[in-house]
Amino acid sequence: MSARGDALRDEIELLTRSLDDAGAEHARGELDDAALAAIVRRDGARLAAARDALGELGDDAAPDPPRASSPLGPRRRPRVLLGVAAACLAIAIAIVALAVARPFASEPPAGSATTQGKVHALLLVAEVLVGSDHPLRALTSFDAVLSLAPTNPEALVESGWLRYEDLGLGEHRPAQLALGAAELRRAARLAPRDAAAHLYFAIVLLQHDHDRAAARAQVRLASALPESVDERALTFSLLATLG
Repeated sequence: MSARGDALRDEIELLTRSLDDAGAEHARGELDDAALAAIVRRDGARLAAARDALGELGDDAAPDPPRASSPLGPRRRPRVLLGVAAACLAIAIAIVALAVARPFASEPPAGSATTQGKVHALLLVAEVLVGSDHPLRALTSFDAVLSLAPTNPEALVESGWLRYEDLGLGEHRPAQLALGAAELRRAARLAPRDAAAHLYFAIVLLQHDHDRAAARAQVRLASALPESVDERALTFSLLATLG
């Protein structure tokens, strides 16, 4: 490992901690929406640049590859890991900035604008953390979203999958495995129009419950809904596995 690679790794860790801390302070009400957006804009851009520079140094300097705990292939994320890159990060930063600054067409109920801004900001922080391979820190942000918006589809699916895969399968913690499976079951129930909710619950049904028929039913529900390119690919993979 070169000195340059070590320095970039240190910079990535520091920037990730900065974003993590900012998200936690925002969730506690110690940081307002505009301040969080400014931090994410600044540190998010620096983080993307540092990761790109580390990647350019070659395989010897690159971060350790993630473990592949699923028999369906390498680590999968419902939305976040599928497509998080510098360009996506820039778009996400723009979105949260607009969410903070954009006026509402009509007067919202008291506190709703603040809640919506916090949800957008926390989801953004979580995306950055997952993209930087800090899933457990991202889980904190997703859980904070659910404390504000208990039926948010993205947070439901992501928190359930992180618990199921990273804590349950990855760290061999049966209680977290069961909790993640329960959260994904809840996600499929509370977000019936969300294809990812059905797809990742299907993986639980296949891996954890060994119920191929129920898993197949969930995948077919997903296939009848609007899907992203990545979700469609996972649907095809699961259908091929399930027969």
